[in-house]
Amino acid sequence: MDETKAPPGWYPDPAGDTTKLRYWDGENWTGSLQDVQLQPAAYEGQPLSAVSEPSDEYLCGAFIEGQRGKPKPDMIPKALGQKFGFSVFALLIGPIYFVYRKCYWEAIAIIAIAFASGYLPFDIPDFLFDLLWSFMFYPLYRVRVKRAIGKARSEGLSEAALQRLRGTGGVNIGATIVVTVIYAALIVLTF
Repeated sequence: MDETKAPPGWYPDPAGDTTKLRYWDGENWTGSLQDVQLQPAAYEGQPLSAVSEPSDEYLCGAFIEGQRGKPKPDMIPKALGQKFGFSVFALLIGPIYFVYRKCYWEAIAIIAIAFASGYLPFDIPDFLFDLLWSFMFYPLYRVRVKRAIGKARSEGLSEAALQRLRGTGGVNIGATIVVTVIYAALIVLTF
């Protein structure tokens, strides 16, 4: 941030704590800190021009939100690796949640592993796979988020780059429905 031109407002903490925003009064940094997830205006649908030097939190929020989704401030620190992440949705619906969040290759790998495990000479309880997916969601999602943020930054963080970032992220309900039907059919066929 160029401190000589920045208007008063909340900015990423210059001390380097990526989970906090610090208030700039127009002349000096104050002692006021705020959690990133408690400052939704830092990423909620604001145009890129309204944010000086967008933080990774802002860009991650745009990626998670997608084109027409709702902001998920609780996902941002988990997706950036600032906070431990466990996905209840990945626990409950496994690969379907990965598809919902546009993690297609990861979902294919999960389905392949789940069905291939049935051919092992020993039995692995299904709940262990479910736990694995729920613990692996955020580390795998983080790779996608960081790759998309890096690409947006390399493109110069224009409004067009932000729209591509939102398009890359978000959710895909149509693919989720298709995969749910296919997954259910595969389960029925194996019984």
